[in-house]
Parts: sequence; C-alpha cells; structure tokens
Amino acid sequence: MLTPEVVQKTFDLTEFVYGDAAAFFRHVADDVCATITGTDNPISGNYSSKKEWLSSTIERLSRCMSTPTTRIVTNVLVSGDWTTVEYTATAKTKSGKDYAQEFCWLCRFEGDMIVEIRIYMDSALVKNLLEAEEK
Repeated sequence: MLTPEVVQKTFDLTEFVYGDAAAFFRHVADDVCATITGTDNPISGNYSSKKEWLSSTIERLSRCMSTPTTRIVTNVLVSGDWTTVEYTATAKTKSGKDYAQEFCWLCRFEGDMIVEIRIYMDSALVKNLLEAEEK
C-alpha cells in the first residue's frame, strides 16, 4: 500500500529544480502510462513510455526556459495506490517572461514506482508559451 512517506520520498515535498530531477524520474516506470488532459493543449495526449512522455512534454517545455524550473508541492492526498499531488512550477522563459504553472497530478504507484500519471494543468499557458518560444 502506498504511504505518505513513499510519496514524500518520490516528490521530495520541498522545493526542487527540474534540472536536477533525476531522483524523481528514477521513481517513474519506463513503461509509464502518462496522460496530459486538455482539448487545446499542444502537449496533451497519451504517452506509453517515460522516454516518449519526457521528450514530447517536459523536454519540449524546458527548451523554452532560460532558467531551471522550480516546483513547490502544495498538497498531497494518498488513497490506496493513488496519490494526488498539487504543485506550482515557475521559471523564466527565453524571452524573459515569468512562467508560473499550476499542476495537479494523479499518480498510481506499484511499490515505489509511478506506473500511471494523469496530469491537469493550465493548457492556455502551455499553448501561449510554445507559440511564443518555438518560433
């Protein structure tokens, strides 16, 4: 059964930088099923591997940033093998604008590995960022 301690170890539940997120991604299964919701979100979709999810989403967004992305976990709920993690992510874009995203991740664990993720975010913010920065 999933415990708050496992979630804390996985997410670190303190401020940390995506540029140093290797510890987090060691807790994500290679064959993770990741879904990003949104009808007008350029990165929404279903991803069937960690590699596909990272290259299509996180790495794509990171290329738009001039600073590392810092995330701060604000809320965690655990129920069975699932956890809900709410957090904010902030960075500066390459054009010098502030980027402040709010996330809610639903994660299913098997042991200490995340095997399924459902991500909710501000889709308009992502769309505006990619339109401005990927020119």
